Amino acid sequence: RTFGTAQDMPIMWREFSHGMSRLAFFMARMIVDTLDITIMTIFFAAVYFVVTAPDLHFRIYIWPYILVSYVSSGWGYAISCWLPYDLNTLGPFVSALLSFVFGVVVGTALRGLAFLGLTLVNQSKQV
Repeated sequence: RTFGTAQDMPIMWREFSHGMSRLAFFMARMIVDTLDITIMTIFFAAVYFVVTAPDLHFRIYIWPYILVSYVSSGWGYAISCWLPYDLNTLGPFVSALLSFVFGVVVGTALRGLAFLGLTLVNQSKQV
């Protein structure tokens, strides 16, 4: 459901072949879906807020959720916009995979090495 049904795809590719910018299509789609993304994010964050009962006010608690959901949906649409029709459903998967690899794995690995006292470069102490 990246760009709707299969009937929407020929229209999108026809517009691209007649000179419509992919960036314009991407931005238009993001503007239209902002309301849907925001409502789903607020619902998820509200449920999680009630379950965990943090010491923060909800207005402070919600902003990271909104920003992460907007960025991740944007990457999913951007990747799907440039993929051919047969690979269109890979957009959200590829964006989630890239976010995980660059955000979690790399950051966690560097923190883990620092926690263990290891560095990527061999540093010898001179006395």
